[in-house]
Amino acid sequence: MQEDVRTPSPWLVGWFRWYVRRYLRKSFHVVGVGGPAPEVPAEAPLVVYVNHASWWDPLVATLLCEKLMPGRTLYAPFDAAALAHYPIFERLGFFGVDQASRRGAAQFLKTARGVLAEPSTSLWMTPEGRFVDPRDRAAEFKPGLAHLAEDLAASTPETRFLPIALEYVFWEERLAEALVWCGEPVRVGDHVGLGKPEWDALLTERLRSAQAALAERSIARDAAAFRVLVGGSAGVGGVYETARWLYAKMRGRPYRAAHSDKFS
Repeated sequence: MQEDVRTPSPWLVGWFRWYVRRYLRKSFHVVGVGGPAPEVPAEAPLVVYVNHASWWDPLVATLLCEKLMPGRTLYAPFDAAALAHYPIFERLGFFGVDQASRRGAAQFLKTARGVLAEPSTSLWMTPEGRFVDPRDRAAEFKPGLAHLAEDLAASTPETRFLPIALEYVFWEERLAEALVWCGEPVRVGDHVGLGKPEWDALLTERLRSAQAALAERSIARDAAAFRVLVGGSAGVGGVYETARWLYAKMRGRPYRAAHSDKFS
């Protein structure tokens, strides 16, 4: 492992995953994932790239890594200045990147190669580099993802780049649904010789296709298209929910907190 990347603490990662599951269960009605199950050989290096929809993205990524890629450790670039204020994240797999200089870009490539050279790792990236509406198809990627793909195509052809789309939407419940769609992975060795513009176009198209598929199911409120990773709270809660429970009991009817049968 690169000397500038700390090996994640197993017990701290375990605690953080437990905390994330609990926090997401309290904060969302459901975290659901759709699309084809990622088919990535266990020995293949893996880069996961995700649209940057919300503050929630790193927490959802932590859950996805645990549930969809068991046995892989999550690593992710983090703004170096911000990471200096939150050093605990270094023990969770985050490493600092200077986003404002060429030296920082070169260091990122070096660090990424070192991370991916280790077995059972996954490198997670948000190539838009800023928060973007999940249905905005025009947002451009920062150059780092295409640079990394071009570099790995020549040196590590078995590497897969997996696009994952995220949305956070309100359906029938008080809490939002966190929806995920897995796109079609790219084996970089199948595209040796592409330049950076071509890599950018290919990787962008794969993620935008996943976002379009997710948006279609989300707009249709098609709960059947998703597998529940974490089931959260239903109903309104508080006095109103107590009144609903009492009313159901008085009428001899079963009480149901959820307002619909979606994800039931």
